[in-house]
Amino acid sequence: MTQPVTDCAGFARLNSHNNNAIVSGWFTEVPGMMESAVLPPKSAIAFLKELGADTIAHRANRNLLEHLIAIYELLARWHHEQPVAVAGLMHSVYGTSAFETACLAPSERQRVRAIVGEQAERLAYLFSAMERDQFLDSLGSNRIVSRFGDGAIAVSDADTRILCEILFANELDLAIAKKGADRPDKIEKKLGPVFKKTADYLSTAAKNAYCDAIGQNPRDGTKPVTTSELKAHNIKHLRQGEEA
Repeated sequence: MTQPVTDCAGFARLNSHNNNAIVSGWFTEVPGMMESAVLPPKSAIAFLKELGADTIAHRANRNLLEHLIAIYELLARWHHEQPVAVAGLMHSVYGTSAFETACLAPSERQRVRAIVGEQAERLAYLFSAMERDQFLDSLGSNRIVSRFGDGAIAVSDADTRILCEILFANELDLAIAKKGADRPDKIEKKLGPVFKKTADYLSTAAKNAYCDAIGQNPRDGTKPVTTSELKAHNIKHLRQGEEA
């Protein structure tokens, strides 16, 4: 049985022997992605401004909208499909267990769906609803306990991977914003425990971003994993998750 890889050195060893073994998440190959898809949809940004996200103070001397855009950009640069990146943009529209200030009540979900679509809204709702620590401590259980009084909500393996990806993008952005990109030791101290819990569910791109942030780039001396390889593997990977 393959043991989870929870550190950059182990990730580098596995990556050098079997690039596809550690790939998970949703990816797409879109020409010009780095130039265009890292820009959030204007309609979503206008909606968040209407809700006052640009006036809500967040951590590291930024407003909430600035933080939300940063999460969208990370997920887009990690080659996620648009609904996943937009879910990251909207991940705390209903507040979260760690940041309870909400732009909207959960009873107004239809307003969000009308702007970003059902798939992105559902993922954003799940992220807002979950208790962070409970989620991290019960990965693989295929359920989250809603803080909105919904009880236990069933989630698929694919949902779990995406929620981990959004959570990790959120934690990475906050760690860098708070500690500074020039302090990899402090970033590792803050982010390391989350990485160890989620590593088996994270995409290659997310793992690379973490290892870059702490000054341990696992790609040195290894064959790059192309977007085409990521896409082909993840189509198969997600189908297996749906069948399980």
